Formats: sequence, C-alpha cells, structure tokens
Amino acid sequence: MRVPDLHRFSLVVCGLLISLPFLNPYHYYPLLTFYTEWLAFVIGLVALAAMAMGSSRNTVPIPGMCIGFLVLTALLVLQAALGQVAYPLRSAMAALYMIWAALLVMLGAWLKSELGEAVVSRTLQWWLAVASFSTTTFRCRPASTRPYSRST
Repeated sequence: MRVPDLHRFSLVVCGLLISLPFLNPYHYYPLLTFYTEWLAFVIGLVALAAMAMGSSRNTVPIPGMCIGFLVLTALLVLQAALGQVAYPLRSAMAALYMIWAALLVMLGAWLKSELGEAVVSRTLQWWLAVASFSTTTFRCRPASTRPYSRST
C-alpha cells in the first residue's frame, strides 16, 4: 500500500515541529521565547494545512484530550466575558494556544490512523535524536543575561 505524499509531508513537518524550534538561536529580550513560539506555531499550521488538504481513508478521530482542551478554551472565554479576568487579552491568547493544542492532538491522531503508531513514533524519535545531536554539536548560543551591556 502506497502512502500519499501529503501524509509523508505532514509527518516531516511534525518532525520539524518537535526539533526546529529548539535549534533556534535567537533569544532576545523582552520576550526570550518569541521567535521559538512563533516558529512552532507556523510549523504547526503548515502541518495542519497538510492534514486538511490530504485525503483520508479513515474518519479523522477526535481524541478525548481535544475535548479537554476545548472545554478549557470555553472556560477561558467565559471568564473573560464575565469580567473575572484582569487582562482579557491574556485569556484570549491562552484560548488560542488551547485551540492550537487541540488541533495538534487531532493531527497526531490522524497521522496515527493513516500511517500507524509505530511509523509515526519511530519517525518522530529520529527527528528528536537528530535535533538533540545538532544542538549538542553546534552548541546553539544561550540567551544573553545582559543584552545591552557594553564590553569595555
């Protein structure tokens, strides 16, 4: 049985999702994880787009973990709507993260149903091993504790 190219592409993008953000050497104040988080977000959206465009032999399963993420999203939105949160935009950002996480869980379940658990887990393990080897070999620059200090 031949695996469609979009399934393989989605699996490769998931491998990039678990490895590439950790290899990002840019960590600047005031938000040290800004570029890392946005890189992970964009890579996740590319993987989700591949899932949406790909044909599926099976129905896309909705795991129970997705329900938990979506209930938590509803709770955050309800708290912000009732005015129980001092900063509603923080709750909105957390709700967006919860929706993104629920979609990634659905992506994992879709890949498992299409390719099999062994293939997905083995491939992602290799991606993680290559990323950890690359990190230790090339020694990504750590976050600076004093980015604006002058060396005299």
